[in-house]
Amino acid sequence: MNQQSPKSRSRGGDKSRDAASRRGVRSWHAASGIAIRTVGGARSHHAATKDALRTRTAAGIGAATITRADAGKGDEPIQESDSGSAVVDFVLVGALLTVIVVAVIQLALVLHVRNTLTDAAASGARYGTLADRNAQDGVERARQLISGSLSPEFAQDISYARTEDAGHTMLKVTVRSPLPVIGLIGPQGGIEVAGHAYWPD
Repeated sequence: MNQQSPKSRSRGGDKSRDAASRRGVRSWHAASGIAIRTVGGARSHHAATKDALRTRTAAGIGAATITRADAGKGDEPIQESDSGSAVVDFVLVGALLTVIVVAVIQLALVLHVRNTLTDAAASGARYGTLADRNAQDGVERARQLISGSLSPEFAQDISYARTEDAGHTMLKVTVRSPLPVIGLIGPQGGIEVAGHAYWPD
């Protein structure tokens, strides 16, 4: 049998240990490379994620800023226009309602004046046909009623006349007064009313 010398065995063992060491070093380097690549990849992915988030955040802030600016630019003129139109509408509607109310009040005043004059003329005509009175007393009676109810200016033009109606003698008391246009102010002779009463002989 071939027997190896101790030196040969020692050399063979050293070679085996060197080969194992080299294989271990290679394995460690390979594992280290994988770990380094893994860590580097994770760091790269993390950095890319941060960059993407920053980009999206910047884009979102920019879009929000632009949207708010555009909204502000678009809304301010509309609000000003709406407020201006609201004021104009209020003025127009208020003026129209004021004119209508004043016209209704003035019309009611004209009707009141006319009815008061008519009643005073009729009362004066009846008063002037009493047995102990005459036509001039009837005119004065009408003047007193008008001055007390309205104003002496409406009792400036009062006259009487004898008329015939179906063969009967009648006392006619006529009142001419201003037509109220603004309050009680108006043109003279705008209203003319008359009252009649039977005047026995």
